[in-house]
Amino acid sequence: RSLFSVPIFGADDTLLGTFAVYGRSVGAFDPEQIALVERYAGLAGFAFQREVEHRTLEATERRFRSIASHLPVGVFEAVISSEGEFTVTFANDAVATLVGAPVSDPVVGGKLVLPLIGAANPDRVFADIRRAAAEAAVVRSEHELRRRDGKTRWIETI
Repeated sequence: RSLFSVPIFGADDTLLGTFAVYGRSVGAFDPEQIALVERYAGLAGFAFQREVEHRTLEATERRFRSIASHLPVGVFEAVISSEGEFTVTFANDAVATLVGAPVSDPVVGGKLVLPLIGAANPDRVFADIRRAAAEAAVVRSEHELRRRDGKTRWIETI
């Protein structure tokens, strides 16, 4: 029997493991087989590294959401689709207090509908949000917010 083993390295050249191939008969592996095993080891290193990065990103996101959930100011995360649809993907309890509806409410935790923005100028609100996203910059503005109970509040967004 024969054995050929190749180290599996991460992106920073950290040894992650080995990729081993066992042969059924005694003898050396030919160069083509060795090259194939080395290629598989490289792919395995890439896959391992991606998994580590994915887990790290998930842990970081959990920490962010935990911190943001407990802040006394309204914090939300939203995605703007290519059609311009604005979807809230995260809102803390302070946002729920501002709009007068629980985070589980579809308006708070899903599609942000225009009635909550108020009569002042919803187009300006979305323009500010799009500008902040496009420029990856902080945009400060004030907006009238109509709560679920009909009361209005002026809020500053950053």
